[in-house]
Amino acid sequence: MLVQFDCGCVGFPEAGNRALIVEACDADRNAPRVELFWRPMGKQSSPLAANRENDLLVELAQLVADGNRFRELIALLNRPASCG
Repeated sequence: MLVQFDCGCVGFPEAGNRALIVEACDADRNAPRVELFWRPMGKQSSPLAANRENDLLVELAQLVADGNRFRELIALLNRPASCG
């Protein structure tokens, strides 16, 4: 379940006062909206509204699908996936 922390971050909480952040409160507004990274998070949180949670999960699913398509394209070009 995605939660919103008091600071405004949205993520998946984990025991031990850390969370997998999906949407950071202090993110650069020119950066992609959804990013995944771990952050210490000893803050209060509340469940995210179902419609907002669904929107973020759909966006995450699209990013995963895009990554898979990218690997397929690289394989078609017969190049290592680490090219960049």
